[in-house]
Amino acid sequence: MADYKGIQGKSVQKLSSDPTASESVGQLFYNSTTGTFKLSTENALSTGAWSSAPNLTTGRYYFHGAGSTTAGIVAAGSPGGTKTEIYNGTAWSEESDLNAVKGYPGIAGISTAAICTGQPASYKNVETWDGSTWTETADTNTDRSNAGPARGPVTATIVAGGAGGGINADPGATETYNGSVWTETGHNMNSPAAQGKAGLGIQTAMMSVGGEPTQTYSETYNGTTWTEGNVINVGGGNFSGSGTVTAGIVFAGTGPRNTASETYDGTCWSNAPATAQAHGPGAAGGDVGSSLNAAFVAGGYTAGGVVNVDHWTYTQYAAKTVTVT
Repeated sequence: MADYKGIQGKSVQKLSSDPTASESVGQLFYNSTTGTFKLSTENALSTGAWSSAPNLTTGRYYFHGAGSTTAGIVAAGSPGGTKTEIYNGTAWSEESDLNAVKGYPGIAGISTAAICTGQPASYKNVETWDGSTWTETADTNTDRSNAGPARGPVTATIVAGGAGGGINADPGATETYNGSVWTETGHNMNSPAAQGKAGLGIQTAMMSVGGEPTQTYSETYNGTTWTEGNVINVGGGNFSGSGTVTAGIVFAGTGPRNTASETYDGTCWSNAPATAQAHGPGAAGGDVGSSLNAAFVAGGYTAGGVVNVDHWTYTQYAAKTVTVT
């Protein structure tokens, strides 16, 4: 029988401790301390897990959030459409209110520099957050309502979709913001009609997913054009997403999506573990942008709003013990 060296062309390393898994993916090694053979692997995105986290101070729904599980922000929604809360990984605290009432907004950025777009005070109204106060800034060119997803940092934001709220509404229109002005890209979404979409990514690599009532569409934007992608497994609207167009997650939402979550690896959607607590439509999600190990879901729809918050934990690499049966 051929041995490992004969097949692979190299011998198995004998080490006293496990190497960093991310630097040794695909390598078989022998840990002399534990007396075990181990193989460093990359885990599937869907192997993550949700766990309960500290509650919001105010229950709410139809709002959005940004940041991470150690530095998050949520704002707007119902009830109390101007309220803002900041999260430090241990507790939520109420901060300065928005200047204008907003429900169904798009929120992007981080806990110390965020942007909030949308209705109902004005379908074009936009405010930016500097870590302590909200300031009104340049309006969008197109009326926006019902969670036209906003993604990216304050100086490079993208907003697309939404139900549209006025005579100038174009729910498929895509706009970008450079920190001073909004510019229409001239590139409309392929499936703009469904409101309450989830979004993930950045200005030059964004994904829009689902929509009310049970849409399964997904499409990506590369900075120039929108391209239709694979459908999600459980359709729905008014839900949230986090991550990138090659390592993303969407969660909560209308109907059967209440506790559902799905991950995306750049090609396929995979069912992931359900959220630890019920959220339903209108829950906010952390727009972490790059790391799936810092996503959160907060709030959701009931009379008076939901206060529940969950964290998503995902370990990309692992050193697994080789067993023989």
